[in-house]
Amino acid sequence: VEGYIKEDKSKGISQMIGRRYGHMWQIMVIEVFKHSKKVELGDKILYKDYVSKWIDSNVESGQAECCIKNSKNVINKFLAENTGTDQQDLCDFTISEKNIKYGIDTKVRFVSNDSNTVREIADSARHLKFMGYEPILLFRKNREDSLRTPLNRFEKEGWKLLCAEDAMKFIADKTEFNLDEWINKNVDIWAELKKYQDELIK
Repeated sequence: VEGYIKEDKSKGISQMIGRRYGHMWQIMVIEVFKHSKKVELGDKILYKDYVSKWIDSNVESGQAECCIKNSKNVINKFLAENTGTDQQDLCDFTISEKNIKYGIDTKVRFVSNDSNTVREIADSARHLKFMGYEPILLFRKNREDSLRTPLNRFEKEGWKLLCAEDAMKFIADKTEFNLDEWINKNVDIWAELKKYQDELIK
């Protein structure tokens, strides 16, 4: 915020604040799961991980190892050069509990109508399920704070949407920690931004 004000820029500042807020939510959720004794925290799943699994499932098992390896290399090279999905992730992190694996993505809310973004998130659910994960979207805010149409599509493709209180219940159940209570006691973003209020209004 200070940087935007010093440069007297306003374009994109609200989106920037929203992204920072989303990043904070993601980091707090991951940190809580990191200390859970009930589940095992795993890394994010990348699109290229899905591609590797897809190739393993679809390339003829009777082919020579070099053919399988070449198939992987060609497909991954094509994706990297033409789609920009090589480093795209399908979720923010994973957790394992007994025999269940969850692919979890975090959002404060979802207000984008960008068709590419909506499609990528929707497709991620199918890819995660193909890889044996149960896809879950954890929203900090109520469902009503997001656009209805994208959320409906996410659910249709296989995401389980947990918003506000339901998200907090899920986190508490898996970690035995009340993150909602902690946030309400310790996090006040707008108090931090209050000193910039006049400039933000301008």
